[in-house]
Amino acid sequence: MDQPQANSFVSAMLGALLSIPYIAAMGMLAMQVDAGRLGLSVDLLNRPTGVQDPGSSWPSLIGLAVVSLLVLRVVTRGRVAWGGRGRAAFGFGFSGVLLAVTIYAVFVTGPNFLTGLQRFEMVEGPHSWIDRAGNSTSLQLVLAIVIAWSLSQWRKGTSIPSTSTNALPFAGPSTSVDPSTSVDPSTGYQIN
Repeated sequence: MDQPQANSFVSAMLGALLSIPYIAAMGMLAMQVDAGRLGLSVDLLNRPTGVQDPGSSWPSLIGLAVVSLLVLRVVTRGRVAWGGRGRAAFGFGFSGVLLAVTIYAVFVTGPNFLTGLQRFEMVEGPHSWIDRAGNSTSLQLVLAIVIAWSLSQWRKGTSIPSTSTNALPFAGPSTSVDPSTSVDPSTGYQIN
């Protein structure tokens, strides 16, 4: 296995690993929001701890936004040394797990498509976190942004092969660059 493929594989695995704590945090926060709207207070394991007036649990809503922004920052500002393909693989690994969780939550534990009603189960532990995270619009928005960003990074990582080592990336084989300049291997663009 050559080095660029190994870096892409490692990057994808790191992206997938980063998605696990993100899903858990999003699930816990989304569960707090849902419970607050129903007038329940729950602990971190989704066990009811009391009854309260139904309302908006704004700290959890702010938490959803802050956690999503931090994760977007980490994913999109990943290691520049990996190059376009490595950064894209990191994003694809991250978004692949999010996509699986979203599909599971929407089609397996989501709304009943016959009645159109959303089920709300107070299930303790990680199953409920996965369900709530996958149904969270915050997570779904992060998923769409990371997929679009990963595709743009993937395109940056591909360059048109040329027959000359001094050829410009989008020029014909007869066009060459000044030998005193170099070409960035991660993007294929000339460095001045």
